[in-house]
Amino acid sequence: GIEPSIRKEVWPFLLGV
Repeated sequence: GIEPSIRKEVWPFLLGV
């Protein structure tokens, strides 16, 4: 999202999902 705070946005992003 606009403010990645280790929510349900950054996790799939960091994991590569």
